[in-house]
Amino acid sequence: MRRREYHDGDAVVNFMDCRFESDLRKAKLPTFPDQRKLKTSQDAALWMLWVMRDYFGHHSPMYASELAHLLELRGIAVREDQLEQLLMRAGKKIMRKRYDETSTELAYMIAEKGVAFLQAKYSATGVRAIIIDGTQPWRDRHVTLPTIAEQLSGRICVVDKYYGRGTLAVLYHFRHGSPLQFLTARTSETAGAFARELRDFKRESPTLEVRIFPDSGELHDRYIISEHALIIVGHGIKDIGTKESFLIFLEGDSTSELRQTLLEKFNHRWSQSYVPT
Repeated sequence: MRRREYHDGDAVVNFMDCRFESDLRKAKLPTFPDQRKLKTSQDAALWMLWVMRDYFGHHSPMYASELAHLLELRGIAVREDQLEQLLMRAGKKIMRKRYDETSTELAYMIAEKGVAFLQAKYSATGVRAIIIDGTQPWRDRHVTLPTIAEQLSGRICVVDKYYGRGTLAVLYHFRHGSPLQFLTARTSETAGAFARELRDFKRESPTLEVRIFPDSGELHDRYIISEHALIIVGHGIKDIGTKESFLIFLEGDSTSELRQTLLEKFNHRWSQSYVPT
């Protein structure tokens, strides 16, 4: 956006200027995710930080009180104290700055990881392909996977015929699932070794549930389902990052019927499965 009367210098907007408030209320913002489809208050906060930076040209960190005011102008109600908690949990999706060393109040700006998170989560097509070529195993496990996992919420169901200790390293990124349910069938590892790892994992992530499906020949596909998304995995989940593979990320109304069909199948198989000992 070109420099307007309410810009203080080249990179700061006067949030209380009535001309700015009018522009913010009326802004169409076609290149940003649709405001009406924002799923969480944290997404709304990130969205506003992004809009202020890239649409209004505000390149200075802002306080939660200022952000609450801007969201209110767009008809989004989030309390200042709630914003503080949400932004503290946003990790590397935002940058934090303390202007006054004697104060505990932080100011916030969106980081590129936050922009990438919103772009991926609110992709217009509802279908995304993520290629994992196996040449960056550390990055894929510790950057790519957490970014994907952050986009899932509520109950998370994972299906893969094969399991092992490497599976738990991947499931760790989805431990916020409430619950996180893993349905599997076979392993090439000793049952005792996996059981020990599973016990340790569940001490830190008690929402994890694991069941073994008795007919391994019936489990073919590998996928992850959440409330709003489905991820189809092209290779063994425990091998993500170590071998060439792909992830197909499906979300939105156009894929809801497929998600519902797979979830019904998951629930049926889950009821027929047993807890490993």
